[in-house]
Amino acid sequence: MAKVLILPLLKMPSGHHQVAEALMHKLKCMDSTIEMKKVDLISYTSGMLEKIVTKMYLNWIQKAPRTYQWVYKHFIYAD
Repeated sequence: MAKVLILPLLKMPSGHHQVAEALMHKLKCMDSTIEMKKVDLISYTSGMLEKIVTKMYLNWIQKAPRTYQWVYKHFIYAD
């Protein structure tokens, strides 16, 4: 039996969690014997750190959306 561990970064609902759920669903449809677990990486390490990172992330997007967009475009979604 195969085991799969999926590690989204934060607990907060996001596209990352939606992709993780879709991936888990597709894998389960392909092979019902696969054992899967989704673990929020930062909250698994430290609940307090996860809260701090989430708050900073959401504040950044709310207060400086253009800088967030620039960072995302140049470092995360680079063509």
